[in-house]
Amino acid sequence: MKPIDVLPVENDAFNQCKLNRKIYAVNLTEIVKNYPEGFVLALNNKWGDGKTTFVKMWQQYLKDNGFQSVFYNAWENDYQEEPLLAILAEIHTVFKGKYEKNFKNVIITGSKLISDGIPIIFKGAAKKLTEKAVGKEGYEDLSEVLSETVGEQIGDYLEKSVKKYNEKILPCFRFD
Repeated sequence: MKPIDVLPVENDAFNQCKLNRKIYAVNLTEIVKNYPEGFVLALNNKWGDGKTTFVKMWQQYLKDNGFQSVFYNAWENDYQEEPLLAILAEIHTVFKGKYEKNFKNVIITGSKLISDGIPIIFKGAAKKLTEKAVGKEGYEDLSEVLSETVGEQIGDYLEKSVKKYNEKILPCFRFD
């Protein structure tokens, strides 16, 4: 047996909902309005209880009410070797066109997260190398320059990788 997909309709996202879940979407949307900087929300329930259907309906409801959203199904993307690239590629679909500059900020933030996550061993090795090269006095300045350079390099890498991912993967799976 294969479940039937319930697809939300523009301007009436919950028209096929037999479980009266629109009230949850309305309440969650009010919460979203109160957190303009964003927050994390987790929906938890058993397999087959309608989480994905609800989220797709809610996403349409949000769109109908002027919000932008990204739908990322971790289960469907489980095969991805680079999960961050898959997530960034989905985010990029929202920022294409007139919001492209904002996506660059997302990439910069992502690269900062990655460069801040460099293992302590690498940082220790870099410290020893820079201390040897410029002495203890110049270490702080050089360390800052290296940190910025690494962040820029990671940002460039992420941006190129997202574009390559979109060219290779997304056309196969996009239906909108």
